[in-house]
Amino acid sequence: MRFGALNPAAQGDFHRAVWENHTYDVSMGPNKTALARDGQERFEANAGVVVRNYQRSPSQLTFSLHASRPVVVVTLEFEGVELNLEVDGKPAGKVRVQQGRASFQVPAGEHTVELTRRA
Repeated sequence: MRFGALNPAAQGDFHRAVWENHTYDVSMGPNKTALARDGQERFEANAGVVVRNYQRSPSQLTFSLHASRPVVVVTLEFEGVELNLEVDGKPAGKVRVQQGRASFQVPAGEHTVELTRRA
């Protein structure tokens, strides 16, 4: 799945896209990119970004992110666990899920991000 826009000039929304038996809504603007699945927010970045190959499973989330500046990413794909974060295949620390939200920073540029439940 691909969503978002790099440096959009204004806020915009795309509603009710159906893919693999789920309904998606995307909001994008200069200061926010957000994805909701079946009415529940699942991803947010504090900038206009492009997300590609967004894939989730019960134990892992992977995606590619293109951003023109460093961004804070929030995922709501996991419940109450600690996650291993990798950026571009290199360990980038642990991310704690609190109240269903996991937040981490990604540098400017194009990066592959992987979050995995700690074993």
